[in-house]
Amino acid sequence: MTHGGAAGAWVTIEKRKWDGRVSARWPVLLASDGPRWAWWSPAGTVRARPWRDAAERLARAEVVLAGDGNWLLTVAIAPDGAPRTAVVDAILPVRCAGPDLVAFVDLDLDLTVDLARGRARLRDEDDLARNAHEMRYPAWVVDAAWRGVHDATTRLAEGRWPFGDLAAALAAAAPPASAPPPRAGRAGALTTRMGGT
Repeated sequence: MTHGGAAGAWVTIEKRKWDGRVSARWPVLLASDGPRWAWWSPAGTVRARPWRDAAERLARAEVVLAGDGNWLLTVAIAPDGAPRTAVVDAILPVRCAGPDLVAFVDLDLDLTVDLARGRARLRDEDDLARNAHEMRYPAWVVDAAWRGVHDATTRLAEGRWPFGDLAAALAAAAPPASAPPPRAGRAGALTTRMGGT
């Protein structure tokens, strides 16, 4: 598996911090495995927060879209299929981290995106400054965070992927009607019901 899973398979996503801690882990249905990544999580998905020894249950389905740059877009989807909220995270690029495991490093900066107005609001600059100091980010990591939010806001303003035709991008990431649900395997490892497993 070149990218940690094949499109149409359930994989585990890990959102990591620069110091290696896993801040979130959850199962997703992989729709595309690069260079444009896309995955889907149904409403009710449990997202573990190992760093805080906590978990949350998604109130709405989510679609995540990421290119090979320093950002990813998470869109919460209403039951009628309409996008409700959108957030861009500055990241180090999404990568395969092992069999059925896809990971990215969160770089603190976020954009809250107003899809109706085509605007974004920057958040968490203080988190970037604090974590860059505490976790000793190299200068190139701080630069990557700022490049990520700049690229995402430019794409939003110019109507480039994924913002230019968000409906098509979201539809491409939607699960097929026949998508099997994930099930926990031994020791909580993610397995699928595809191919008789």
